[in-house]
Amino acid sequence: MQRHALVTGAGRGIGREIARELGRRGYRLHLTSRTEDELRRVAEEAPSGPHVIYPADLSDPEQITGLVDALSPDGIDLLVVNAGTAVSASIEQTSLDEWDRIFNLNVRSPFLLTQALIPRLRVANGRIIVVGSVVSTVAYPNQGAYTASKHALYGFTKVLAQELHQDGILVQTILPGGVATDMVRRMRPDIDSSDLIQPVDVARAVGSLLDAEGSAVTDEIRLRRHGKIPWA
Repeated sequence: MQRHALVTGAGRGIGREIARELGRRGYRLHLTSRTEDELRRVAEEAPSGPHVIYPADLSDPEQITGLVDALSPDGIDLLVVNAGTAVSASIEQTSLDEWDRIFNLNVRSPFLLTQALIPRLRVANGRIIVVGSVVSTVAYPNQGAYTASKHALYGFTKVLAQELHQDGILVQTILPGGVATDMVRRMRPDIDSSDLIQPVDVARAVGSLLDAEGSAVTDEIRLRRHGKIPWA
């Protein structure tokens, strides 16, 4: 029986590479992001198709409800929470609208989406993989709203893992440093682009979590740039 995976933020960057990785592993993909053209391209290029796309703005609770209602009734074996956004501004200069926009997508949407899909994941003995960030546990100036949202997502992920453990649903997270995406380039123009983690490396980390079927379980994977000092 073919497995089903829902990937958020699948239109570009990390999400696009995760979709490719899962397609190579035989998943039928359910892909969502705001831009339909990007989703169509990813769905066409990913192996093991045909795949399904759901253009949606996950910062809107009504569109999350619509997405869940539109998903295949066959169930979801894997949910990859990847969609996110950021702003580069000091806390003093961050507006309430910017703060809410970041938290609505980075924190509220994973809560609403996972909450709605838990019954389907429970039936499938499924898995949730959350793509977090290095700023889930550290902090950088001018990233206050983003850092706070990723700290919140990290805490949410850990509690979710504990609550769903008894149901056989595995919840894991990947915390990458700077990745070569448009968002990171905008947020950290000071970083040498040649030193950024490539999106495919994050996708490979997802693959390594899926490959680990022994008696040991990996709760999180941390990825750092080559140029970053170890353990800094």
